[in-house]
Amino acid sequence: MRHERIVNNDATISFKGDIYEAPPAYIRHRIEIRHPVDDPQELYLYDNGVRVGRIKLVDKNENARTFRPKTVPNTLSFHKGRVLP
Repeated sequence: MRHERIVNNDATISFKGDIYEAPPAYIRHRIEIRHPVDDPQELYLYDNGVRVGRIKLVDKNENARTFRPKTVPNTLSFHKGRVLP
C-alpha cells in the first residue's frame, strides 16, 4: 500500500492516528510511505521509488523526557564567501 504525507517541522508524520519519526532532511517535503497489506505499522520511506529506510513509531514517553534546546547557537559568520569565526 502506498500513501503520501508531508513531514512536519518536528520531523514527524501522522499515519492512522499514530506519529512516526522521519529523517530531518525531509522536513516540509512530501514523502511516499509504503507498508505491507497485512501490517500497516511497518512503514517504509521511499524517495523517487527507492526505499530509504524504515520509519519508526515515536516513543511518546521518551519524547516527553528528551531535552531539546529552543535554538542552536550559530558561531559561524559568512561574509563575502568566507567563513569567519
